[in-house]
Parts: sequence; C-alpha cells; structure tokens
Amino acid sequence: MIHARDLLSSPDLPVSHVAPAVGCHTPSAFASSYQKATGATPSAFRQAL
Repeated sequence: MIHARDLLSSPDLPVSHVAPAVGCHTPSAFASSYQKATGATPSAFRQAL
C-alpha cells in the first residue's frame, strides 16, 4: 500500500490508473483493498492531503 499511497499523492493521476499500477483489475477492487488496509478510501486520503 505504500506504492499506492505514493501514487495517490499525485492528484493528476486518476484512481483508474493507480489501480492497475498496484495490481488491481478494477478501481473498485483497489478502493476496497485500500480501505481495508488503511481505513480510508483513496478519495478520503486525497482530500486529507
């Protein structure tokens, strides 16, 4: 998830591009996995930046 967090720190990179970069087939699968691992959705993480 560290790589995912680093990619999400770039607001110009859509979640749809982050998902396959970290091995998820769909953005929704990535969002679910990210939330389970971190307690926050990708969107919530970005809003907190």
